[in-house]
Amino acid sequence: QQLQNLAKLNQKESEEHQKNSVRDFLHKSFDYVVNTKGRIDLAIFKNSIVEVIIEAKSLDNKSEMISANELNRKAFAEAIKYFFDERKNSNNSLKHIIILTAFEWFVFDAKDFEKLFWQDKDFRKIHDDYTNPNSLLSKTGDVYNEIGKLVASKKSTTNLFDDLVIECAYFNLKNDNKEKDLVAIYKLLSPDSLLKEFNPNDANSLNREFYSELLYILGLEEVKNGSKKLISRSLKPQNGSFYENIADKLSQRGKNSDFETIIRLIIIWVNRILFLKLLESQIVSWNKNNDHKFLNRRKIVDFDALENLFFDVLAKKLDDRKHKEFDYVPYLNSSLFEFSAIEADFLSLSNLSDDAVMEYYAKTVIKDDKTNRKSGTVSTLAYLFEFLDAYDFGSMSSNDIFAPTNKTLINASVLGLIFEKINGYKDGSFYTPSFITMYMARESLQKSVIDKFNTAFEIEAKDFDELKRYCDKHNYKKEFLQQANSIIDSITICDPAVGSGHFLVSMLDEIIYTKYELGLLNLPKNTKIQLANDELIVSLDDEWFEYVKPKSYDSDNHKLQKLLFTEKQKIIENQLFGVDINPNSAQITKLRLWIELLKNSYYDEHGE
Repeated sequence: QQLQNLAKLNQKESEEHQKNSVRDFLHKSFDYVVNTKGRIDLAIFKNSIVEVIIEAKSLDNKSEMISANELNRKAFAEAIKYFFDERKNSNNSLKHIIILTAFEWFVFDAKDFEKLFWQDKDFRKIHDDYTNPNSLLSKTGDVYNEIGKLVASKKSTTNLFDDLVIECAYFNLKNDNKEKDLVAIYKLLSPDSLLKEFNPNDANSLNREFYSELLYILGLEEVKNGSKKLISRSLKPQNGSFYENIADKLSQRGKNSDFETIIRLIIIWVNRILFLKLLESQIVSWNKNNDHKFLNRRKIVDFDALENLFFDVLAKKLDDRKHKEFDYVPYLNSSLFEFSAIEADFLSLSNLSDDAVMEYYAKTVIKDDKTNRKSGTVSTLAYLFEFLDAYDFGSMSSNDIFAPTNKTLINASVLGLIFEKINGYKDGSFYTPSFITMYMARESLQKSVIDKFNTAFEIEAKDFDELKRYCDKHNYKKEFLQQANSIIDSITICDPAVGSGHFLVSMLDEIIYTKYELGLLNLPKNTKIQLANDELIVSLDDEWFEYVKPKSYDSDNHKLQKLLFTEKQKIIENQLFGVDINPNSAQITKLRLWIELLKNSYYDEHGE
């Protein structure tokens, strides 16, 4: 609503009114402390320290406002000058610089201003002269003019500062912004991004509601044991829950019905079902057709039908299937849908009782037609499908922080955390936060890449930026691209305590992002990749990338999806390894990596 109010501003309003509207928007939307400071139009303060500098121009001041094609305007010189003022006053807390009108926003990272301007002796001299009482630069207009001249000089002689470009995030509120664009704007301006604050309650943290009700349906419960949280059989068991259903059937067959056996069967089956929920959302998205949903009682009437889906549909190619009603569900060539040894020795899913019923969870997220929590008894399988459908699995990344259907988002990273917690039923789970795995992956991979490139090409790149500049000058050569890719492809990673595979997933994304940064991927034109919140965020032609079933297999949309899948598959098969003292961890890790492949799976030329 606040964003809409800002977009409705009248160009005839005074400049002061427009600035106040921007201030009110930031304050009311994000609870920022926004005020002026000296000649700075607006600034976002944290603990009385300026962290974001905002240079604001009125809507009709086009001569001084920057544009996507013209950076060197007065507004840019002013932003540089105000950045220098703060740095001169020992402010090391600057995070971003924003140059805006009420509609158009250009958001720059303060690190780029630090590198390109503050550390440049020519720019420093202009500011030093200005602050010198004996200087000829006695007016602020003088310093703006000198900065502008220097920017023009640097741009024309060295392609803007030693072959570096200054990047920024841009949006225009008057554009026809789609919901996903508004979500991206919200994320960009939120404290996590704008103030670079780590928020432990991000989209990759545990969804307690989802986790608790899932455990309830499974017949499990999380209990404290000293400092650990372990998984045990529910203290108030529901006869229809998965645990009790399995225990009953094992006992009837004279099989061992101890906790270890039951939990292993539960892990196998819940892994498959949750993976299928993600697959279902992808198929619906690819085809823009809600009729392609298959995890419901209309298409899966009982546990027999669910097992048939596992082994007679997903594990077989289209031509080999007896059940043609699922021809729109692609063949999955993975061991996830192979009959396991424990199923052969103890119990298969089809052996479970279809008559099993249980009461709805007291705090269920499932609502009736009057938006009240559902109550009473329900078939266990129907309950599971209804429960999963109450959440949004449609976004396969954490890029969207709001579910487009107003359902709570459950993404692959959240599922990874849940897998790890269930897998750690006996000893407790130790889930490493995303910001740590991302840091570990980047630091270790970039160091290895720099060392190997220095050796192979006999160069002395001191850091990754130097290596990027070297690659930018050579990556038009086919031989260089082949050798550079083979160097990165030769790097192998082993996690000695793999858990749910979180570090390997971070490393998978980091390898692809590193190749992108070095210009080694044969991507369609106008493809951009970012790595944020432990996810690859891809755009094509300035639109968030979303794969659709191709009308032409030569389309950039299809080529990009296929390239990302092929790269991920190659990395997973050849470069990522992990071991763990818990034998179930390997299965969980394989599942997480399969999910990563699922994000970029594609239709082949046969429509499969």
